[in-house]
Amino acid sequence: MFTFWLGIFVAGGIYAEKRQFNTWRRNMAAPVHRSLIIASRVLAYVVIGTAQVLTLFFLGWLIFGLSLGNHPYALLPVFLAMALVTTAFGIFMTALIKDFVILNSMMNLIVLVAAAAGGALVPLFLLPDWLRTISPAVPHYWAMDGVQGVMLLDEGLVDVLPNVAALLGFAALFFTLGLWRFRFVD
Repeated sequence: MFTFWLGIFVAGGIYAEKRQFNTWRRNMAAPVHRSLIIASRVLAYVVIGTAQVLTLFFLGWLIFGLSLGNHPYALLPVFLAMALVTTAFGIFMTALIKDFVILNSMMNLIVLVAAAAGGALVPLFLLPDWLRTISPAVPHYWAMDGVQGVMLLDEGLVDVLPNVAALLGFAALFFTLGLWRFRFVD
């Protein structure tokens, strides 16, 4: 769930650049394609998100003896995909909602509800049947399943590839919808 809070920072950062600092207008004057402007933001936030979660898991291992399973390298693609989904979701929400207070509130609400539905707040087996049925419709489910598979079930890289694929599917959906609705100059 913590990684998905990064989406709020993505949305807030883009919102501030567009409306508060007018950075987007200056970027538009540069001889750079619009896709590169977005790609630079995406790359930055994916690096930040991945570094955050790697740091948290490393500190958990170092300080608290958190078991990362027998194949801890298999966590990296899951973490990268999580950061990509989060960044894409932040861009999507920024493209949809123009008021920052509403944007921030909606992002918080969606992250919490999706975390609960995906098993990040309580184990899936404790959720009602109807909620367990729709859990795969949120990225948190796939992220939790991949991380738990590596850490608890001794799964390796090949085993988490379906989780990574699902997360990348969510990222592609959010990027597509977000870039379709995104306005560089309001």
